[in-house]
Amino acid sequence: MTAPQRGFEIAEFASRCAKAQLAMAAGDIGAMLLTSEADIRYFTGFMTQFWQSPTRPWFVLIPASGKPVAIIPSIGVPLMRDCYIGDLQSWPSPAADDDGISLLISVIRNHLGATGRLGMMMGRETTIRMPFNDLRALQGGLNDIAFCDMTNAIQHIRMVKSPAEQAKLTHICQLVSGVFADVPQWAKAGM
Repeated sequence: MTAPQRGFEIAEFASRCAKAQLAMAAGDIGAMLLTSEADIRYFTGFMTQFWQSPTRPWFVLIPASGKPVAIIPSIGVPLMRDCYIGDLQSWPSPAADDDGISLLISVIRNHLGATGRLGMMMGRETTIRMPFNDLRALQGGLNDIAFCDMTNAIQHIRMVKSPAEQAKLTHICQLVSGVFADVPQWAKAGM
């Protein structure tokens, strides 16, 4: 059994973002904000242990067209440069008074203008990974922007697996099946 390559090709992330952008266009959404580890990794490939730190928020904005924009703490810049992103904005974190929110507001305004519609994951099985006060500051700084739920569209995109995802899932299932098949070799009744 040959293991598939680790990670995904850039084309995989480009395809995922293009599908999200089609869903955004259908809902007249000008940009979509990602804040959770799973969503940011899915669209950019960003994998880091920094997610274990609750003191650092990470943001990615998927614009109406083009590559995602990363708005992240400066400590993550070297890792994020290797991911599927276009623009990269950063700030020194943790910052008690403004942990990237004013920068995030500025980036969103650059993409949406004075008014517009901002997509976010808001439904079941989603999280908004920022302190509540930061969420309120974000909403206050974008008070003329409509926040729109993209959960159903993005979950649908994620449920339809690409050939690369299918190959990885097949490999994992074969590994697990092999372990279960070997159980009688090392586990006996009464152990």
